[in-house]
Amino acid sequence: MSDLNLSDGGKNAPRLRPGWYTDSSGQRVEQPMQRADGVQKGVKSILQERGLWPAAGIALKQARELLSMSQQPDFQQQRGRIVERLMAAQQHIIMLPKFHCEFNFIENVWGRMKAYLRRNCKYDFEALQRDIPLAVASVPLPAIRRYAQRCDRYMDASRVKDGGVLLTPQQVARAVKIYKSHRSIPGNIIALFPELLHIK
Repeated sequence: MSDLNLSDGGKNAPRLRPGWYTDSSGQRVEQPMQRADGVQKGVKSILQERGLWPAAGIALKQARELLSMSQQPDFQQQRGRIVERLMAAQQHIIMLPKFHCEFNFIENVWGRMKAYLRRNCKYDFEALQRDIPLAVASVPLPAIRRYAQRCDRYMDASRVKDGGVLLTPQQVARAVKIYKSHRSIPGNIIALFPELLHIK
């Protein structure tokens, strides 16, 4: 959606799947995202069909924001193609946070695998193909569970608590190191560690 042009068409415009909106009478209206000739509609055309395009017009950035997931329910409910296909096949999906290695325990597993490969791989392609399955098998299940529990503690400690209490990254790291639970940081962590208190 962020790659759509203001006007119809465009060499790099993505082909969106059909959407829907609710008209003034409360009826659900299906909306194809391509014109009859197959050209991808631009943001302006989509908003005009929904009755949302202002008479004075708006810039592309504002038009995209108006059509964004937070504004339009069909865009908000739309999942990615891969997610939809997996769900249709009744597969369970765990959406992990992006770019936060403390919140994604697979980073720890990969680190353990890389350590194995550094010790045992001869750094040619054939050896790597042979050694990767061994590297995967070298990470024991209890270690994977420990990594997952530690990530759970980081996520729990990083959430904004009731009353606006938020720990800094350094305080989170200390809390996770000091208090090691099987599940999470306790709800009374501020009472246990008053020196960690940080009010935003």
